[in-house]
Amino acid sequence: MLALYLAYLDDEKDKELFSNIYYSYRKQMVSVAFSIVNNQTDAEDVVEDVFLRIAQKHFDVVRSIDNE
Repeated sequence: MLALYLAYLDDEKDKELFSNIYYSYRKQMVSVAFSIVNNQTDAEDVVEDVFLRIAQKHFDVVRSIDNE
């Protein structure tokens, strides 16, 4: 899945930052999503959707936070 998200990013630095965020927070995000939806598959789908939206539309926000 990570390869799909990275395809939306052009800059190698952005890809590295996204990968670091993905590996640092994915498990925790799935855990929180599971506590809400009470289904592992649905929780993983929710987290995949979140990462996809970040890569597609909101990475500029992530980049600005990283630069602070």
